[in-house]
Amino acid sequence: MKFCLVQSILLFIILYIVSSLSVFGQDELYGVWLEKDKSKVAVIVENCGEELCGYIYWLKKPFSSNGQPKVDKHNPEESKRNNPRCGLKILSGFSLEKNNKRFKGTIYNPSNGRIYNSIIRINDKNNLIVSGYVGLPFFGVKTTWVRPTEKLTQCSLFNG
Repeated sequence: MKFCLVQSILLFIILYIVSSLSVFGQDELYGVWLEKDKSKVAVIVENCGEELCGYIYWLKKPFSSNGQPKVDKHNPEESKRNNPRCGLKILSGFSLEKNNKRFKGTIYNPSNGRIYNSIIRINDKNNLIVSGYVGLPFFGVKTTWVRPTEKLTQCSLFNG
């Protein structure tokens, strides 16, 4: 009887620690991020139900050469090609995968209209490694995202 009680308490403690770690890892991902060195676009990562998603939060050049807001002109769905890039959902379905520091989902590239499998790894609270790939992850492209060091003005067309 005593042994079962000890096992139950240990199991409860382990489950509590594991659930706390996954929430902590997820919290580290929330907020605004931009690609290190390029800084052309910032993405805000937030909770979307059971998963994480991300929207374009800021664009260095939000307007095209004709002075109009940039649109999702390469979207494979013709009906969405006039949707503004500002506020566009580009990260979808991200969920915690392993070690409470790796999230797997998909990333949409509005520059070519393609959707890629993606893995986001948390290096620390200010650095993410974002991979986009087709097929196997080691055939993909990796980039580092960082927290902005200055306040970015949210797109006026943001609808996320």
